[in-house]
Amino acid sequence: MTAALIILGTMLLPVLYNLLVPFKRPDLDKHFSPGQTFTSKAEGVTQTVIRQDGNRVYCELRFDAKAIGPPEHLHNALNESGTVTRGTLTTKVGGKQTLT
Repeated sequence: MTAALIILGTMLLPVLYNLLVPFKRPDLDKHFSPGQTFTSKAEGVTQTVIRQDGNRVYCELRFDAKAIGPPEHLHNALNESGTVTRGTLTTKVGGKQTLT
């Protein structure tokens, strides 16, 4: 009985918390500014903010040759798109790997 209550509480607590304290989307104007640069040496990526248009942030990403890039990840609340201007880029979307 105690184990069932603990399991039920563990499952319901996050739901109740999200109902009581809903997630607020960040105001991107307060987070990014043109010229800001983020670098991950482990991933071999440098990202520079180009401009912002409302909730859209436009960035330039530069990958080192043979860079491993970011780990597989999922965006629940945003769309991400890109254009390869030089070289090739391997991506995985919906479990399917593509070469761009």
